Amino acid sequence: MGIEYGERRSTFIDYGRPSLFLDFAKRKSLVDAISRNNLITFTRSSTGTYVGSDGLIKTAAADEPRFDHDPETGESLGLLIEDSRTNYVAYSENFNTWWTITVIGSVTANSTTSPDGNNNGTLLVNKQSTAFTVDGQTIYYGGQIFRSAFAYTGAGSHTWSLFAKAKGCDIISIIANTQGGGAKQAYFDLSNGTVFFAPSETTCVIEPYPNGWYKCSVTWNQGSSVPYAYNIQVYSNTEITGSDGIYIWGAQLEKSSFPTSYIPTSGSTITRQPDSAIITGTNFTDFFNQTEGSIFWNGIPNQLNNGSQAYHFDDGTSNNRHFMRPDSGNPQISYTSSGTNRILSVPAFGEKIAYAYKSNNYGASQDGLLYPITSLSSVPSGLIQLGIGYRADNNDSHINGHIKQLLYYPTRLTNTQLQALTQ
Repeated sequence: MGIEYGERRSTFIDYGRPSLFLDFAKRKSLVDAISRNNLITFTRSSTGTYVGSDGLIKTAAADEPRFDHDPETGESLGLLIEDSRTNYVAYSENFNTWWTITVIGSVTANSTTSPDGNNNGTLLVNKQSTAFTVDGQTIYYGGQIFRSAFAYTGAGSHTWSLFAKAKGCDIISIIANTQGGGAKQAYFDLSNGTVFFAPSETTCVIEPYPNGWYKCSVTWNQGSSVPYAYNIQVYSNTEITGSDGIYIWGAQLEKSSFPTSYIPTSGSTITRQPDSAIITGTNFTDFFNQTEGSIFWNGIPNQLNNGSQAYHFDDGTSNNRHFMRPDSGNPQISYTSSGTNRILSVPAFGEKIAYAYKSNNYGASQDGLLYPITSLSSVPSGLIQLGIGYRADNNDSHINGHIKQLLYYPTRLTNTQLQALTQ
């Protein structure tokens, strides 16, 4: 059921009073609902983008937290925590400058309102209507723009993304061509918001935005093949006329296994710095109990992000800590005491997790299911800080996702209470 602060029937009756209540999704604030103070030191040494309640992309100043929203429904998703990413596309919105215009009728800047609410969407108008067969279906090719001579960013996962909107033509293809590695060419249907065709060994995602826009992305493992061109191609389900085309905006290439928030560029590559949210000093000791306690977390991790931390209570090292790692390969609720790590692995990582600790009396619950911890050691001692959505001891392992709520109780809740919290 989770927690609602200030609701008519107080959940404090059922669970007792927490000593920390961070309700990021509902309050859109860093202020603790218990002390009514901002206990968090938040930093990010660059701007960052997020989706506002109106579905449009906004820009947050350096050191400003981002309270993100679902672009389609406007639902508040909570505090966005991401690590560092670089957009290797030097001109993410100006498609007349850095990009090579070829086999296309025209490229017209400032043709429509883009996902950030400004009149800076670019229109690609076709030059031809040539029938092609893709995955057994006939579609019509209208032309392309491309960029060659990309700098090699090293082996590993890469994600190439673009915002697109139909104008007569309703299929867009984004392609990563590599020397010796073939083309990673993905097709997206803008008429119904689906992936039309995904090449093997790729992950393709299409996400709806307001006013007919979609964010289309393809992820692949680059390996040692050097990229030599990135293409944006116009297609349609039906034969193309001279005025048909597609609007585009916000091209992004990042070295990542999933797309992150948009990083605008205008002449050079740009790096978004990591988000850091930490509670230290008396702000920490005033709510934290070393000997027993319970933690409730409600959030949306990116489950492709191996090693990420939903929260990390620690002594400044990895010798003593309570932490939760929602990665796809090894999800776990864990604690380390005097250098000895104890792990509770869960079969799948849900949105609502509760964890309780006390000497020889640990427990955890995920989405209403109880996971008693039987491998016990002494309670971690000397903890001095809380990293929210990352490891505070080394500013690493960011969750690359959203935190809706984070609560701390200075007592060991019962297993029944843990289950009820996470239902």
